Amino acid sequence: MIPARSIGIARLFGGLEVVAYEAIGEADPSDLLEAERVAIEMASAGRRSQFAAGRLCARAALRTLAFGDEPLLIRTDRRPAWPEGAEGSISHTVGFGVAAVARTETLGGRGIGIDVEKTGRVHPKLFPKLFTSREIDLLGELSPSERALRATMVFGAKEAFYKAQFHRSRAWVGFGDIEFSWDSAVDWDSAVEMVAVPATELDVLGLFAWPVVARHATRDGVVISAVVAEPAQPATMTASVASAPA
Repeated sequence: MIPARSIGIARLFGGLEVVAYEAIGEADPSDLLEAERVAIEMASAGRRSQFAAGRLCARAALRTLAFGDEPLLIRTDRRPAWPEGAEGSISHTVGFGVAAVARTETLGGRGIGIDVEKTGRVHPKLFPKLFTSREIDLLGELSPSERALRATMVFGAKEAFYKAQFHRSRAWVGFGDIEFSWDSAVDWDSAVEMVAVPATELDVLGLFAWPVVARHATRDGVVISAVVAEPAQPATMTASVASAPA
């Protein structure tokens, strides 16, 4: 498998200098570097294939940014062990992998996150665990097919935000801590953006500027979600911390 550079996916990050690659189809784990193969040798065949797709995309992006082709291993907190001077995000599902990478110096303290999900994998019985009551109400207004697509987008956006914010916070954020909304009058065959605001007073959310924008693209039944977590201005951060519950 040879990953392909995707200008379209890179544009989901709103003009940041991000390099993105995508890989379609089943990846061969034998294409991984030896240390990467060893890191996942106990995983299932499907997991190894998905891991390979993501890592091949990530290393292709790193090469484009003039980093060496070194093994991209797994940190103890499960993040990719990016080389010094690089930050990125990887996601994969059955038959599809993607990675977005940037030089740290160009991000200006921002975090980037990307997620890919098969459309329809978010079953309505999971909604109470994944979505706020307002998000569930908005989803309930839709036809079954529209609901399947938008639920996948909201879930993917929350996953992408988690990755983007962790770059700075190293802290856990739950599905119910942020809330996405959208314009129900917009044709979602063409609309690609949603916005999020904090849904709780979780302290770590004060580190970021709001609202957060999630942008989406689709590839043959796969939803790609991208988020940039902008750092809050110092005055905003101070106010947030001061107002947080004791």
